[in-house]
Amino acid sequence: MAADPTLPATTTPKPTRSTRPSKPRKNTVNRAAKGTAIELTAIKMLEADGYKVHRCVRTGVKRGNLYYSQSNDVFGCIDLVAKKQGERTRWIQVTAHSGIGQKKADLAEVPWDPLFDSVEIWRWVGSKRGRKDKRNGDILDDLYFQVYHHDDDYGLRADRRIRPDDSMEVR
Repeated sequence: MAADPTLPATTTPKPTRSTRPSKPRKNTVNRAAKGTAIELTAIKMLEADGYKVHRCVRTGVKRGNLYYSQSNDVFGCIDLVAKKQGERTRWIQVTAHSGIGQKKADLAEVPWDPLFDSVEIWRWVGSKRGRKDKRNGDILDDLYFQVYHHDDDYGLRADRRIRPDDSMEVR
C-alpha cells in the first residue's frame, strides 16, 4: 500500500551533540608549549656554556575572531642564534620531530659560510616516560638533544648527544 502524499513525511531526528556517542579523547600535547619548553632548555644549555643567545619568538596575529601564531624564524628556518667570543656563530634549528629531512631542505636554501657559520639541528629525543627498545625491551637512554651539523652533511653520530642537567629538565 502506498503512503498518502498529503501527509507530512516522517524523518528521524538528527542526533545532537548530547545524543551522539562520545569518543574517548586522546591525550594530546600542546605542540607549541612543548616546542617552547625544548627551546628554553637549549638556551639554558648554551648560556651555561658561555654563549649569548637570541631566540626567535612567535607573535600572535588576530584575523577576524581568531588568533594565529606566526613564526618569526631567522631565514624562515632558524630558532636560535648563539654567539661566543672566538667561536663561529651557531645557527640552530630546534625540533622535537623525528624526521629532519624538511629541516635540512629549509636550511639548504641559505648560503652558509662554513668559515663563520656553524649550522645545527638539535632534535629532542625522549620523554619523561621511559621508552623501551622494540628489539629487546631495555629502557632507552632518554632526555637528550641529538645534534646534526651542516659540516657533516647532517649525519647521525652517537657522540653528538647533549644531555640537559636535571635543573634544565623539559616539562
